[in-house]
Amino acid sequence: MVVTKNEEKYLFDVPSNYALELYNDKKINNLSELASALKTMSDEAFGYHVSFQKNDFSFWIRKVIGDKKLAFQVKNVGTPQRMAAIIDEKLSLIKESVLKEKERLHKKERKLKQEKEKKIKLEKSKNANSGSKPESDDISPEELLRKESAILEKEREIIFREEKIKEMEDHIENRLRQIPGVEEFERRSRMTFTKHFIQGIIVGILIVILGFFIYWRFFLGGESLLNILPIAK
Repeated sequence: MVVTKNEEKYLFDVPSNYALELYNDKKINNLSELASALKTMSDEAFGYHVSFQKNDFSFWIRKVIGDKKLAFQVKNVGTPQRMAAIIDEKLSLIKESVLKEKERLHKKERKLKQEKEKKIKLEKSKNANSGSKPESDDISPEELLRKESAILEKEREIIFREEKIKEMEDHIENRLRQIPGVEEFERRSRMTFTKHFIQGIIVGILIVILGFFIYWRFFLGGESLLNILPIAK
């Protein structure tokens, strides 16, 4: 399985009104809870949610969680234990990816701090050799590092907000698809566009014919078309 950067959201709880309700009225709020429930679920209970006609787990993962790849992987799974193993594998990959991303950010932050400290020392050394007053004497290294950390925190906050916006857009799109009549409206809109396009072509052809008739009648004096068209005799 390949994990993308914005899949960290699949670890979180869904809104309470989108929780998955099992056969025994137990509610599932995230993928981890679903995997745990599947591990102890009987085949009879599993059959209540999965059959040839439906797969409640795949549907919930695709529509609510938003993970279409995982939903496809569990769509045709025949046992609860196998489905739990697939979900656990995906969760492990996501958690591993999140840890790697955090470690990458920490390394970047440490590197920036080291470069900033090196720059400050170099500036002080140059100013000391030249006998001039350092420009950054009034700002301590700790203050500079604090400002740098604040900038990094802002960057992480912006990334988080962008992911949340994308998540909201996907959620709204899924909700719109669930509203009865939306797909029919889109289909009728496409049909209306096609109808108007064809009507425009027909009107254009009629205008060309009318223009030719006017030219023939008033400018050529109604002369026979056989005398106008270069027909080989």
